[in-house]
Amino acid sequence: MTTKQKDLNLLPAKFKKLAYSILGLSIIVTVLSISGIVGLDKAVTKEIFISSLLLSLTLLAITKDKDEDELTIKLRFKAYTAAFLFGSVSVIIEPVINLVFESSSSYKDVFALLISMHIVYFFMYYILKKSR
Repeated sequence: MTTKQKDLNLLPAKFKKLAYSILGLSIIVTVLSISGIVGLDKAVTKEIFISSLLLSLTLLAITKDKDEDELTIKLRFKAYTAAFLFGSVSVIIEPVINLVFESSSSYKDVFALLISMHIVYFFMYYILKKSR
């Protein structure tokens, strides 16, 4: 194991099961709440779903793959960089776009920005892994 692998402290691969369990439970609670079986307020249900989605995506992002090596660590860093650049550029550009098109939607909701950054991370990581 190289020093790069020792420096990158990722969670063991077992945590992927935990992340998928959290995601599944949040989907089940949301569906039960929407159908009226569980009496939760829509705002509470939305917060539970968004928070658990962000938690599960973060757990998936910081969990090792089963076959983690130097190349996957390099690909992971490239994907993190792409996600960070996407978030930074979208925060800088979006107010200008909203001003031009007179729109009111923005990334004032931090959860939306973080979830979109995670999606970009997973998309880039998947593409980089497939192209190696």
